Amino acid sequence: AESHRAGDLQGARGLLQEALNRDKQCVRASIMLGAVEYDAGRYKQAVKALRRVRQQDPLYISESVPTLRECYRELGDEKSLLAYLRDCLGTDPSPPLLLAAAEDIRALEGTEVAEQFLVGQLDKMPSLRGLEKLISLQLNASSGESAEDLGLLQGLLLRLIEERPSYRCSHCGFSGRHLHWFCPGCKYWGTIRPIRGTSME
Repeated sequence: AESHRAGDLQGARGLLQEALNRDKQCVRASIMLGAVEYDAGRYKQAVKALRRVRQQDPLYISESVPTLRECYRELGDEKSLLAYLRDCLGTDPSPPLLLAAAEDIRALEGTEVAEQFLVGQLDKMPSLRGLEKLISLQLNASSGESAEDLGLLQGLLLRLIEERPSYRCSHCGFSGRHLHWFCPGCKYWGTIRPIRGTSME
């Protein structure tokens, strides 16, 4: 991390490769290596590092998506990201993955297709975040009283979502909205994990 911040991408790459040689399941190293490769303009290598997360621990797939999206955009291959997200959703569904796929469907295939996708997925995997995204898409196509009602409903859902933690430490139970690799509660490394979506996440 220090080498990356200092701009020494080659040094950071070497340290992260060494970390992965010592612990092939180190999600943090793969995500950081993906960021280093992206910053170096090595987009295919970044994709390879970030897609490794799926085998290491599927709970963290959504953490890799923002950088993956940028990589595929640079490669001019956004369709491959959507195919990957759909495949991940089939084996390791989660509300964050659902939202990522819906956003890419909206960008590539239009709002109506994204709405249909969300409706179908929410029927199988209800979630507050998914419902909020659906309302957001419908709000853009609404006006007048209908838009006001949808806006009110969206505001209430956002308040409910904001009150729920996204991550929890498996050692001490610390929970929060942001991922910490180092737990602020018990000071253990690598114990904070994304909370697997309940039916009402």
